[in-house]
Amino acid sequence: GGGPGDIDLITLKAYKILEKCNVILYDELVNSQIIEKFNAKIKENVGKRIGLKKIDDEEIFYKIAKYVQNGNIVGRLKGGDPSLFAHLYEELNYMRRNFINYEIIPGITSVTGAACYSEIPLTIKNKSSYVVLSTAFPTKNAFIPDKDFKGTLVYYMSGTNIKNILLRLIKKGWSEDTPVFVISNATNYNQKIISASLGKFLKNIYNIELPAITIINKNFKNFNKTSWFDRKEKILFTGTNIDNYQYSNLNNEIIWQPLIKLKPLSCNFKVGYIKKFDFIIFTSRHTVKFFFEKLFSQNIDARFFHNIKICSIGKVTTDELRKYGIIPDLQSKFECAEDLIKLFKQKKIKDKKIFYPCSNLTHNNLCKELKNMGNKVKKMVIYNNILPLNIKKLNLQKINKIFFTSPSTVKNFKKIYNLLPSHCEIITIGNTTRQAIKNEKI
Repeated sequence: GGGPGDIDLITLKAYKILEKCNVILYDELVNSQIIEKFNAKIKENVGKRIGLKKIDDEEIFYKIAKYVQNGNIVGRLKGGDPSLFAHLYEELNYMRRNFINYEIIPGITSVTGAACYSEIPLTIKNKSSYVVLSTAFPTKNAFIPDKDFKGTLVYYMSGTNIKNILLRLIKKGWSEDTPVFVISNATNYNQKIISASLGKFLKNIYNIELPAITIINKNFKNFNKTSWFDRKEKILFTGTNIDNYQYSNLNNEIIWQPLIKLKPLSCNFKVGYIKKFDFIIFTSRHTVKFFFEKLFSQNIDARFFHNIKICSIGKVTTDELRKYGIIPDLQSKFECAEDLIKLFKQKKIKDKKIFYPCSNLTHNNLCKELKNMGNKVKKMVIYNNILPLNIKKLNLQKINKIFFTSPSTVKNFKKIYNLLPSHCEIITIGNTTRQAIKNEKI
């Protein structure tokens, strides 16, 4: 189970299992941020959703079997919990018939996520002592209890036909004053709650976003329209390294949408050539990672640096260097080129040969300033920074702040969203990214 939406609601056991998988087949409703966390070679969307092309169950089962038979570890990642409205019975039968070993990892289901994030209790002491979970699709299969029902009703997949369900409840004698709650996009940044009496739901037209789950509890009267989750500030993070995001705290919710994708180049550099330099500058953790991959491919380790001084932009880059046994000689305080330039000027570093591995989109300002100080700088592109494919546009009206980590995230934001909503506050690191925002006129 992948949980109801919030990336942090996936279980620790599911996370550990997915780290071992080289194939992940996931549902449409699984948060894409979860998929981004893992390095599986194959990641395939096999989900179903109204209005989208459907993949037959048998086709999904066949894919699982085929991948396993070819020696892969396959993660079949479902939204919510795999035992609730998720075809677990059918998949188990198929796996058993084909002698495939498997594990079933439970997940937080949509209703518990929706209830907690909306402050709607599913049970109330001495009033509502049981909960019934029912499908609402198709309507004929929905559970419709008599009017003396004293528990809590939960309808999954109820976004398109909740009025039909409510009409059937009225016919059973239910009061029009019964509280009804429809929660869309539960536990996600764009969660939306519609609360009304049963009667008002039938008389009015509501814009219900999908997916939606409905909770009906006649004993719950004091609904708080602004839940703890609604009060949190929503911050969109556009970089690749969400784990080191320094602004995360209990008062905000981080929405991760990486607007860049990094691909290493296949060419190798000549080690003897690099040894002639006095300094090597690392401006990101990605540069460190790709640089050492090239060193290791030539059976060379950290001893290579014994006569070369290492410069790092910021703590994140330094932490990555430490993984390879390197403590930089110089480190800028902030994650920006301007701060490293300032450090070079303070140290009066000039007339030196500097090797600068970087991406194809690296700004030339660092090279220019170092050369102006009398240094010789060799810039070498070792990886490409590109726009990710199939980015889903988010509802920026639900976002309070946007964090741009580099000029390339700004440029790609412009391509995808064009303009920034006036209510959104911008966060950046360094003058180069701030200047990119001005240049792109977003």
